[in-house]
Amino acid sequence: MNFYAAQDEARRATRRLVWLFLLSVLALVAGADLLLLGVMYMSEQPYGSGFGSYAAQADPSIHLAAAVPVLLVILAGSVYKYLQFSEGGRRIAESVGARPVPPGDDDSQRRRLLNVVEEMAIAAGAPVPAVYLLEDEPGINAFAAGITTDDAVVCVTQGCLALLSREQLQGVVAHEFSHILNGDMRLNARVVGVLHGILLIGLIGEWLVRAVARGRRRYRSARSDGAGGLLAVGAGLMVIGYGGTFFGRLIKASLNRQREYLADASAVQFTRNPGGIGGALKMIGGHAFGSRIDNPAAPVVSHMFFAAGLKGLFGAGGFALFATHPPLERRIRRIDPAWDGRYPAVKPLQREPTAPKPPEPTPVQIMEKVAVVLGAVLAPPAPGAEVRPEHVDYARYLLAGLPDVITAAAREPYSARALIYAILFDADDAARAVQIEALRLREEGIVQEQALALHASIRELDRAYRLPVVELALPALRGLSPPQAGRFLDTLTAVIRSDRRVTLLEWSMATVIANTLQPAARHPGLPVHRLDLLKIQVRVILSVLAHAGPADPGAVEHAFRQGAESLGSTGLAAYDRGVLTFDTVDNALRQLDRLVPLEKERLLIACARVVGANRAVDVQEFEALRAVAAALHCPAPPIVITPGAG
Repeated sequence: MNFYAAQDEARRATRRLVWLFLLSVLALVAGADLLLLGVMYMSEQPYGSGFGSYAAQADPSIHLAAAVPVLLVILAGSVYKYLQFSEGGRRIAESVGARPVPPGDDDSQRRRLLNVVEEMAIAAGAPVPAVYLLEDEPGINAFAAGITTDDAVVCVTQGCLALLSREQLQGVVAHEFSHILNGDMRLNARVVGVLHGILLIGLIGEWLVRAVARGRRRYRSARSDGAGGLLAVGAGLMVIGYGGTFFGRLIKASLNRQREYLADASAVQFTRNPGGIGGALKMIGGHAFGSRIDNPAAPVVSHMFFAAGLKGLFGAGGFALFATHPPLERRIRRIDPAWDGRYPAVKPLQREPTAPKPPEPTPVQIMEKVAVVLGAVLAPPAPGAEVRPEHVDYARYLLAGLPDVITAAAREPYSARALIYAILFDADDAARAVQIEALRLREEGIVQEQALALHASIRELDRAYRLPVVELALPALRGLSPPQAGRFLDTLTAVIRSDRRVTLLEWSMATVIANTLQPAARHPGLPVHRLDLLKIQVRVILSVLAHAGPADPGAVEHAFRQGAESLGSTGLAAYDRGVLTFDTVDNALRQLDRLVPLEKERLLIACARVVGANRAVDVQEFEALRAVAAALHCPAPPIVITPGAG
């Protein structure tokens, strides 16, 4: 799966969504027009005039009176729901009754889920998403939701958690990560907005019918000459609303089925294990509850589910035309052609005790465990183009090697802040003293004490672990309230700038954390379709990456030229390090984030050429590359580096 091609396809799918939406609106407007003309015809009953003649002779203002309210209702409903869900995946998950799983949860089943999500996120080079659970749903299902990788959530049902083995759960999570990485989440949020506007007309009709019925029961003796007309209008709006349901289901089905096949294939690619996702699909077939979701809000987000969550006409077993997911049997046979067609008898898994933490791996063990991956740097595709099984292996082994004190601190909002400060503290005593003073002026004493205590563990940790530790802390940091998050970012900036210099690690951390805690503040704005319109910004970023490598001026210029020439630019030189201030680089990245996906791919290929120019990639270079990718809202699977290489 190529991330950028998938993103571009998602943009084209959005255009198809717009056309389908317009066709649906036209049909609903026509239905409302016929309803209004019908009501007027029945009330006036012109002598000798059929309905066709009456409609043809109707004043144009009547058609306008039918169209304008319908258009306003659809527009208002769509905009309202889209703005509501644009707050991120958290809002979507909560709309169907899901509850967050705290990063520090020590329940064995939930801890296993959190570990799988953490592994997949680090393997994909994406922020670790928040995890949600539908506790009252016994069916086996899941979904990913959000607008960008920074506000994504992964949500699973209790049935998924309780019935699937670790490898099956990993297959489901990998499937959902495919949706996170290929642009499906934003498209899904837009579909929800479109459908809400269309369905709102039917909801208004239903409200009107109920209001008239209640009024008639309350005032039985009163004259209600207009009640019949209002009842007819309400019933007509309900009929139009059912038409909206028809078009809404058709839109979901037309955009979703092929994407499920793609996500299944990607899950097999990520995990190198067809039995994981294939086994999960077979468990759905053998489970009494299947993949059913009973929450009343489930129909709104049914197209986001791992498997069909609804039953009846528009769900599993219904008309194929309206199915949001391919048939279960067909999905399984694509993964396992030798499947005999029989489903397993589903029994709850026994709760497993928390496994003891393995000893920290040595550099030799890691060298044996994971092959060094340089293909993402030395040749296309760019970082983020695909997640390979060795990335997942690396992420799992990396997390297993973290000391308990660090993983515990990363999973609680209060101590996660201290952990970030601890990573920032300089090895030089004088510089660290200045940073500690900046922290003392802005943070509580207990946070300072925690940061100093954690710094001792961080100093013993190889630098290759530091950015993954930051990403591991992101779900906990998302638990900060907006005022707390704002204060934390202000303090973070003050600590970084206190020694009057900004290192690449500091800049990388600040970029990744700011993207996660304040995604709305970094909204890219109108898209830019050509990279050459942002030449200055491109030169800034390529210069930053060139300076991340060997300090020799010749090596810097060689690395810069490798990236510039891959974009067709010649005769340019890297900016001096002194020009590349924190604000200059941050502003350049904000502009470059406006690029369309395929242009971002070109840029990140150029960045990878810079980093790989000297045929050796150290931790500092990858941290800078990862920060650039994060600022552009693109994943960057790790260049697997043996600890000690940086």
